[in-house]
This record gives sequence, C-alpha cells and structure tokens, in this order.
Amino acid sequence: MNLETYIRNNRAKLDVDKPDEEYLWAGISQAMHGSQKRNHIILWRSIAAASVILLVSMAVIFYYSDRNKQQLIFVNIDPKLANQEAQFKNQIDNYSKLIKQASNSNETLATGSSEIQYLDDLIAHYFEDLKEKGPNPKLINSLMDLYRKKIMLLERMLNEIEKNQNYEKHIINI
Repeated sequence: MNLETYIRNNRAKLDVDKPDEEYLWAGISQAMHGSQKRNHIILWRSIAAASVILLVSMAVIFYYSDRNKQQLIFVNIDPKLANQEAQFKNQIDNYSKLIKQASNSNETLATGSSEIQYLDDLIAHYFEDLKEKGPNPKLINSLMDLYRKKIMLLERMLNEIEKNQNYEKHIINI
C-alpha cells in the first residue's frame, strides 16, 4: 500500500486532534522575547566595551599629547615672546636629540645632565612664579635668559662630544 493512498483513506481518523493555538503562540512569543533579551544583553555589552575602549584611548591620547606638547609660557602674555620661546624650545629639542644620537654615555662630558636638570628646575620654578604673580618684566627676562643659558650649555655639550669623537678618530688613525 502506498503512503498517499493510506492517508487519503484514513484522513478522517488522522485529523482528529486540533492544535492548541494559544500554546503554540505562547511558545513562539516566548522564543521571540528570549532572543530580544539576548539581543539587548549583547547590545549593552557592546556599548560597555566600546565605552571602555573609548575611555582608555582618550586617556592614552591625553597622556601622550600632554607629555609631548610644548608648553609655551608666554602665549598669554605676548605673542612676540611666545614666538621667541617657541624658537628657543625648538632649538633645545634639536640639540637634545643631537646629543642623544651622538653620545652613548654622558659620563665623558664635563658638562652634564645635572646642569641641564638644574636649569629645568629653575625654569619650572620661574614658570610657577609667573603663573602666581602675573607678567613681571624681570621674571620674563630671567626666563628668557635661562632658555639662552640652556641653549649655550647644550651647544657646549655638543662641542665636547664633537671634540671627543675627533680625538678618538685621531687616535685610531695614528
């Protein structure tokens, strides 16, 4: 006997049970709401992860940009002084890079990092005084003089490095 003929002959006996539509719809809606809850959980986790990534990246950017940014003292006082200060800082940065590239050890230099550190401390101290007391011509002149002295000290260090390198080349050639 063929399955199709069996179903046609016994159709009345097979279609006796009627489906419980309320039970079926309750199951369908529960499945739909369950996936919505999962979607909401996934959405909130994604938002939280994105927020954490955003906060961490902002903190890193702020930290590194604050460290690398040249803080100009005279920006709010006088544009000409700010321009001169920017030139001094540029020159100081260039000399510092040259010294780091040329010298492996600063022990051989007569002038060293302690003098540079002392000048940096004085510049920071004068900067704090300038912030507290406002633009004082003597204080401004002293700050500019400290920048010049730091440049001269760095030039002296570069000259010493060059002399040491020339001396070492002379010894090697002999």
